Amino acid sequence: MRRGREEPVAIRAIRRVRLPGNGRAAAPPGAASQRCARWVLDAPKDCWPSITREYVISKDDKMFSAVLANLPYETLKAFLIKVHSEPVPWEFYITLQLQEQLDAGFDQSFSDSCTCFLYHSGCVILHKEINRFTLQDMIQFCTVIPQEVVLLIVDNLLDVVAKLHTVEIVHGNLHPAMLFLGDRICDSFASAETASALKVVDFSHSLDLKLQPRMKVLKGFPIAQTQAGQQLLNEKSLPYQVDLIGIANTVHFILFGECLQVHQEEGHWKTDRDLSE
Repeated sequence: MRRGREEPVAIRAIRRVRLPGNGRAAAPPGAASQRCARWVLDAPKDCWPSITREYVISKDDKMFSAVLANLPYETLKAFLIKVHSEPVPWEFYITLQLQEQLDAGFDQSFSDSCTCFLYHSGCVILHKEINRFTLQDMIQFCTVIPQEVVLLIVDNLLDVVAKLHTVEIVHGNLHPAMLFLGDRICDSFASAETASALKVVDFSHSLDLKLQPRMKVLKGFPIAQTQAGQQLLNEKSLPYQVDLIGIANTVHFILFGECLQVHQEEGHWKTDRDLSE
């Protein structure tokens, strides 16, 4: 770090929550063992994670990717670190619910190496072995995405959402920037049978309808703030429709590089863009 330069907010936040009080992490049931917790806290400083990127989920909600300081910066796989200012690990709860209820359906589309560290002042959620690139990165840097890759991504996204809805969970924030690329895309040696095209790790806006069956106010979901969300969602809309619009918006973003916009024409909703292009 250059002298005189202020330490990034991300690093300050992680340092502040990572070592509160006596610096011991509490691992909830189903989380990693205390041995893993001690490794994270007691590792030599030259092995501490080095922040490589910040992902903005919402105005006050961010996630960071990091690699161990003794590994090359260009390393494709990374840790994903989410710091919460309150000790309420909602995302970790959703991940555990999916793991328990989906059983064999909990595949590589989800994070199977998720750890939660609880503190009095907040909590840290750590995902290991996640590709650092998102679907938005692919859209931004690839001039043309092959049709077979688009179909693979869309099929995987539909499968993930179907699994979520089967166990009455609404994701709530499907967007290219929050969909990480899976090994099916990033690893040419990955098994086509088991590897997934996408990996969903962020559940900060997710809803468990078993706990909140009467949830009807959908304005708090990010998609509700978009033009399409404002047009298509109303007081009669079901929570599941939030994810359906998220899917449509994601596919539209892949095809045209911009968010979905809709209008009514003769009593029917139509996209502003000509889908025959």
